Amino acid sequence: MLIFDELSESLELITNSVQLDGKTILNEVADGNVQVTIANIKGVGEKKVSFRAKVTKETNGTIKNMVVVTDPEEPINPEEPINPEEPEVPIDVIGVPGELEATKEVSQEQVKPSETVTYTITAKNIKENALLAQFKVLDEIPEGLELVA
Repeated sequence: MLIFDELSESLELITNSVQLDGKTILNEVADGNVQVTIANIKGVGEKKVSFRAKVTKETNGTIKNMVVVTDPEEPINPEEPINPEEPEVPIDVIGVPGELEATKEVSQEQVKPSETVTYTITAKNIKENALLAQFKVLDEIPEGLELVA
């Protein structure tokens, strides 16, 4: 039986973390994916392959990880796979906190009474692949100014 797990580019295999039934084994491929050949499973027995992977990119959302398990009697033909089981296990990457940068600009620095100015407030997330959520922008209007519609 062949177990092959092609890791998402957002995941990095931890060196020497591949295990078969709790015992560290040599990963059969060296390209960051996981490949394990299991000689046999007796009766109603089972074998468990596990490995550790690190999330390598600051990502929000879901990382999908699919494994292909094939029966030695029915190996995968890349042209026409024969009954492969392809369990897919998504993991949710919880919010990587963003970093807020805020600026405020005014349309003109000198005004006369009854002139209108425009203030522009820019809130920017400066951390790539991170999330800023549910933040508020509050600007107190100073005495002498009046909000106009």
